[in-house]
Amino acid sequence: MRKTLIIIWVFLWLFKLYFHAEAQIGKERIIEGEPPQWAKKIPEDKKFKYFVGFASDTNSLERGKNLAYIDALKQLIRSLGIIYEFKESYSIDEFLNQEIRGIPVYTLVREAEIKEIAWQKKEIVTWTLSPLEELEEVEIKYDVWVLIRYPREEWYRQRHYIIR
Repeated sequence: MRKTLIIIWVFLWLFKLYFHAEAQIGKERIIEGEPPQWAKKIPEDKKFKYFVGFASDTNSLERGKNLAYIDALKQLIRSLGIIYEFKESYSIDEFLNQEIRGIPVYTLVREAEIKEIAWQKKEIVTWTLSPLEELEEVEIKYDVWVLIRYPREEWYRQRHYIIR
């Protein structure tokens, strides 16, 4: 009796494994765009400081631009010597309305200008394989880079104010 139960259990387990097992195989293909040179080597000049923001695998180009811009602004703020745990923000307004030590973020970054935006459009193809069916899913994703510039004089002024 015990042997029979074990054989039935093993048979059911193998049956379930065979008919419900799935494997996902994915492939990423670049459709257009490439990482910009300024993302690899940040520009320098006497009048401005530059910061590069990046967002990866976003569902839309617009969302990617917003997230990359927020990332660049966070880098600018950290460069001023501010260590702050930012709230997760998906809109620029939410991010700019946060306060750091009682100072609204927008007052710290109001002189920042977007210099350039670049993106890479990707097609991610995922195949789900099982003994019963084969499904192919195609998603379009974006990697986005944003280059902002900030006047050096203002940067030194803000840094001096924050350090005091």
